[in-house]
Amino acid sequence: MKKGSLNLSVNAIVVFVLAFALLSVGLGFTYMFREKGQAGLSQLLTFEDLKEPPSAEKPLTVDREITIKRRGSIQADIGYYNKDSNAHTAVRLGINGCYDENGGSATPLPTISAPPQDVDASTGVGYRVIIKEQGLTGGQTYICNMIAYEDAAPTVPIISKQFYLDVGS
Repeated sequence: MKKGSLNLSVNAIVVFVLAFALLSVGLGFTYMFREKGQAGLSQLLTFEDLKEPPSAEKPLTVDREITIKRRGSIQADIGYYNKDSNAHTAVRLGINGCYDENGGSATPLPTISAPPQDVDASTGVGYRVIIKEQGLTGGQTYICNMIAYEDAAPTVPIISKQFYLDVGS
């Protein structure tokens, strides 16, 4: 056997070993990032992530003042804490009333889009919501009433909280 052919065999073995090592490292990183990504996607907004987490003393947390463009929409984070001794199923958020500066009832009411959540007793959850303004008079501030309710009884609020809604032009 010639000296050059032996040298070529050793080089081929070294290249194969390095290729398999790099392939293993690459697959390991891919697997690690995929696992972290799945864990992040499966996690909803927790009440610890909220600016003001809900509690038994403050079971519904929403910003004191929300500004929205006329016929526009905004995204917000809202917290709900079930202070009852029984679980609540399919809890949704809504707005059941808005009042103008003169105390008159304002319509049409803004809507809240968010998936319902089951909330165990003495547990808090966070909602990522989209609030859509439906045609209130622009350039005014309204006092609105946000409610949490179960899908099974939409006319019976579990809890409510007032907030200011500034509607732009």
